[in-house]
Amino acid sequence: MYRFQLLAIDTVGESEIESLNALKHGILSSDKLLKNLNIQESDNRIILQDTQAEVSITISMVDTSQVLNDLIDAAFIVSLEGENSETIEAMRTPLLVHLRKRLLFSNLRILIDDVSANIAQSIYPIINDVELRLRKYLMQFFIQKVGVNWWQLTAPRPFIEKVNSRRFKFKDLSEYVTLDVSLIDFDDLGELIYKHNTGFQRSEALIEKIKQVNTIEELRLLKSELENNYTRFFKETFQDKDFEKKWLSMIDVRNRVAHNSYFTNDDLRFAQSLHNELVAIIENAETQITSFRFSIEEQQIIRERTIQMAAENEEESEIRTGPTGLKILGKIQLPESHTTKIITEDDLVDELYNALEKAKHENYPYLGLKYFVTKYLSDKGYATGPSYALVNILKDKGFVDFYDVTPPGLSYPVKALRIER
Repeated sequence: MYRFQLLAIDTVGESEIESLNALKHGILSSDKLLKNLNIQESDNRIILQDTQAEVSITISMVDTSQVLNDLIDAAFIVSLEGENSETIEAMRTPLLVHLRKRLLFSNLRILIDDVSANIAQSIYPIINDVELRLRKYLMQFFIQKVGVNWWQLTAPRPFIEKVNSRRFKFKDLSEYVTLDVSLIDFDDLGELIYKHNTGFQRSEALIEKIKQVNTIEELRLLKSELENNYTRFFKETFQDKDFEKKWLSMIDVRNRVAHNSYFTNDDLRFAQSLHNELVAIIENAETQITSFRFSIEEQQIIRERTIQMAAENEEESEIRTGPTGLKILGKIQLPESHTTKIITEDDLVDELYNALEKAKHENYPYLGLKYFVTKYLSDKGYATGPSYALVNILKDKGFVDFYDVTPPGLSYPVKALRIER
């Protein structure tokens, strides 16, 4: 059984409906509502039943004699009921129009709307699915391209603060999984795509470029230059496909679901179409993750942020545990005998030559990338994250190259590195 129930009120004396009998005749005056009638009347309610359409309208009066703040001329509860949701959906708007425009009730309030509730329940999984898909995409993209600490390195400060304020609500869960992008709001999630540029522009360089702009053409060229690899990638995979417009439309649908709004089956079809379009954009972007690579400048900025974050974490650790306590670098706890020196490009090149010579002297056929960064350099006190980032920068500069080697006794390849020039 589906019910659409209204509170119909006349507060300004516009309506001439002041009794159940008058409301009965007022409803029956519309040819768009009920036809094959069976009428049941009692002292406090009247049931108007359409035997062919199998729907009924039940009306009853509301006692307004004790209202403190308003003079209400008449108030009624009007209930539209039937077994077929499509029939009820089709009759809702004509009923509202008739009560407001023809019978002149100044105030209509929806009390129960089973049709909208049913449609909203069908829409919510659609919204939830596209939200989970975008969260998954963001985690895959940034973890593959930045690393496990991508959230701290690239997320806007307000988002980080919002997530940190919510972690306590999921204390047990946070013992087992990393909570970051999973705790931001639906609206924020889309902004990570169409507003956020991760700050991959050096402010001092940008200021100098702006100072040199004198013409519209120079401004256009500067705008083009500011579209770094990251900006271009998200522009091509999301913005050029109207992602922002579609996501904002989904936000509107989501807000309507959250606030128990009035829905029709057209809304459901619109949400389904919107979902399909957004999923297509996200899935297409997923296929292009592997081909994307940050520019050398972007990698340098990420590395600088990694160094800054390492210093901040170390400072916090010393405040928390004292200078003899454990040093904490991101998620990695380092023994106190280690330091967190940041290797320079020149020093890394020297160390790479030394490591390759050592491998050659010891008749070792290759130099493993993981060994070089996490063992060879780490044993010398160099922080792992910034070292690994610098090796990747050198790769993009064409100085080093990665290649696959399958060591004896292993069935899978490992990454090795060599000098290209």
